[in-house]
Amino acid sequence: MIAIQNKDKHIPFRNSKLTQLLQPYLIDEPKTLMLINISSEFSSIHESIRSLMFGETAKICEVGIPCS
Repeated sequence: MIAIQNKDKHIPFRNSKLTQLLQPYLIDEPKTLMLINISSEFSSIHESIRSLMFGETAKICEVGIPCS
């Protein structure tokens, strides 16, 4: 918190309470949840399809490996 208040270039997040609380979930194989909003309006069908396609692309991404 002090580093943020001082506007330091490096913020030591590993020392934060949130990081300490989440540590068991950040090691081994962490998971990510993505929520995609799908509209029931026919006029939004293209946007809904694009959202689903983005979700499919995001599903196969791995940390450190760029997805196209």
